Amino acid sequence: MTYEIESDRLIIFIPYVEPRKVLWYGRTPTAAQALQRYDADEVRYAGDMPAFFREYFSSSPSASSSSPFRLYSSSAYSRARLLALRAEHVPSFVRDHIDDIVVDTQSLRPAMDRARVIKTPYEIAQIRRANDVSSAAHREVARALRGLRNEQQVEAVFRAGCTARGAHAQAYPIIAGAGENASTLHYGANDQPLAGKELLVLDAGCEWSCYASDVTRTLPVAGRFSPEGRAVHDLVARMQDECVAAVRPGGSFYLLHLHAARVAVEGLL
Repeated sequence: MTYEIESDRLIIFIPYVEPRKVLWYGRTPTAAQALQRYDADEVRYAGDMPAFFREYFSSSPSASSSSPFRLYSSSAYSRARLLALRAEHVPSFVRDHIDDIVVDTQSLRPAMDRARVIKTPYEIAQIRRANDVSSAAHREVARALRGLRNEQQVEAVFRAGCTARGAHAQAYPIIAGAGENASTLHYGANDQPLAGKELLVLDAGCEWSCYASDVTRTLPVAGRFSPEGRAVHDLVARMQDECVAAVRPGGSFYLLHLHAARVAVEGLL
């Protein structure tokens, strides 16, 4: 993807699949179909990128700002300026013209981070959908848990619940740890029996259209908590409920963190 700041032009470069490969890999959108689907000004094939940049480099740095191949320029720069997230993202055919362009790998990430803080209604809808699917899959695990025998079955039930609802990708590797395995924050073996274990931690969330969910729940393996397990579970639920209630525009994430810690300390004491 390239975005030309001065002309406000966004171009997406998509893969081209040869007709003879369709049998193996299936059809992919054409450039015209992708242009209808995505919010872009132009769609080209990835193989066109070298020609795009050659034409860009052939334009004089002092050319008119209306040049369609200028990514960014200003009086502060005698050469054209290309912003990239990382140096390795700069294509080799661009690096071959490094004398013709200023490559800036410092400015784009902070700007993108600031832009991503505010979600559009479309993005919020995708996040809600991811959360809805993950929540339903968590409920399926809870209903099935007493009949399961192994952590891997827990993972299978959750993954199946997501896939059946159209979410084929997980936002991160599923964590299904029972007993002391739940004490490992990023436990990933998911292959131990549930017998003799009191609690199961299921940390799992799907992706929906590349938007992630992240849900963690603790469940009693035998269908009910011990008095100690119930006490800790209720304390964590209180931490969550009070912090959710305190979320508001302009609020401080750090203050929410301190409040959760305060509730935990008081409850454990």
